[in-house]
Amino acid sequence: MTRADNPDPPSAAVRWRRALTWSAGLLACHLLASFAFHSSVSFDHNLARTDRDFYAAPQNLQVLVTGDSRGRNAVAAKHLGERSVSIAIGGSTIIKIYHRLQNLLASDKTIEVVILSADDHVFLDHNRDQYHPIATWARHLNYTRLATEVHDARAMHLNALRANVFPYVDELPIWLSWLRGNRAHFRNEALDGRMDKETVYQRVTNSTERYQKVFGPGGGVDPLKRAYYDRTIDDLHRRGIKVVLVRYPVMRIHNKQLEVRGARAIAQTEIDDILLDERILLLDFHDIFDESPGLFDDVDHLNIVGRYKFSVILSDALQAKGLLPVEE
Repeated sequence: MTRADNPDPPSAAVRWRRALTWSAGLLACHLLASFAFHSSVSFDHNLARTDRDFYAAPQNLQVLVTGDSRGRNAVAAKHLGERSVSIAIGGSTIIKIYHRLQNLLASDKTIEVVILSADDHVFLDHNRDQYHPIATWARHLNYTRLATEVHDARAMHLNALRANVFPYVDELPIWLSWLRGNRAHFRNEALDGRMDKETVYQRVTNSTERYQKVFGPGGGVDPLKRAYYDRTIDDLHRRGIKVVLVRYPVMRIHNKQLEVRGARAIAQTEIDDILLDERILLLDFHDIFDESPGLFDDVDHLNIVGRYKFSVILSDALQAKGLLPVEE
């Protein structure tokens, strides 16, 4: 056997150079992936978009609309006046809203009225610990602090690691949503669907599927969400901000499901308790479009036409309560 057949192992210096080369390459890939994630998903996400809307709004705001996809689809803030803005986005929970408001209200803007959702699902644990995109929500959330409040503390600590070190890990679905321009995450307009095009059977099926997805077999009150709801209201009152609760329109068939299955009664008990504070106003519009399925994109989201009509109705209601100036 010749020396060529059994070459000497590389020296320590060579091994170190190879290791450093590989490390530098991996670091470059990591930094590139992180930059790509932040400049695409994080920058374009509705969370970031509505943050920018808030900061670009007038210094003295009359109405700030918060909430999830129901509020996002239902309210076009421009119809409430030029000093109104909406930060409602799909997937928001009262926990997210509370922490987000803490950051946004740290600015020097003044706000007269904040609208919170009073819909039947707001106290459920549905989507409670879902924070995708993790790094984007880290702008407003401290995952390490949340770990002291949730059941799965390990998951929150892992979120903190991902947000600060590996923002792109396990985010392929949200990246694909960005590529498609998915409306739940990356577009603010409602779709122009009309539920009156659906058969009665299809509406019942859609409502049943939607109910099962959101309320599941339980549908009870999540103590953490309820605590955050109270905490949010207390903080807004401390800042001298009027709190208005809004129950958004849903289709008649969905209202029926909520009533028959008991979800409406469970939520109403919590709302009634909250309304013991006479400073809080409830505006209940859950059945105003019972005869108008053409205004809905699905059983519990308004379409573009429905958004316009409802925004005008909400504006009139706020004006009637003296919370918006009456237009001449």
